[in-house]
Formats: sequence, structure tokens, C-alpha cells
Amino acid sequence: MKKVRLLIIFLCLVAILPSLNFFINQQQTKIQQQKQNDINEEIKYWEKIIEESPTYRDAYVQLAIGYMQLGIKPKAQEFLQRALEVDPNWPVPLGLQELLP
Repeated sequence: MKKVRLLIIFLCLVAILPSLNFFINQQQTKIQQQKQNDINEEIKYWEKIIEESPTYRDAYVQLAIGYMQLGIKPKAQEFLQRALEVDPNWPVPLGLQELLP
């Protein structure tokens, strides 16, 4: 009798695993989408800052970081280069450039 109960419990668990896996994947997708949305919002913010203050070097670095997080390396490289144009002696963009292939 005890073996039958264990077998029933095991079969129930096996039956709900695909649903649980689907739910977890959905949640991970939502989290990833929210992260991308947050990064896009930050990018918009820093682009606005650059429009108002084109010599604000930190804004270029923040944009580069945002694009790095999105995996858009050419755009990240462009903004690191702009930060160096504003302040050629600032080591932060150079350090970040090492992270880009």
C-alpha cells in the first residue's frame, strides 16, 4: 500500500513537471523583457542628457554600458569613443573598451 502511494505521488510529480517548467520559462522571459525595457529607458534618459549637455562624458559611458548590456557592441564602441573625444585622459572608457572584442 505504501509503495502504491509513493508511486501515485511520483506520477503526479512527473505529470506537473512540464507545466512547472513552462511557467518558469515564461517568468524568465518576462524578467528578461523587463530588463531590456529598463535598459532601453535608461538609454533614452542618457540620450536626452547628451542633447542638453553634449560634453557630459559620463553620459556617453552610460550609453555605452547600456548598449553593451543589450549586446549592441558597435554602438557601445561608438559612445566610448565619444567619451574619449570629450575627455581623452579619462581611463574609464579605455577600461570598458577592453571588454569589447
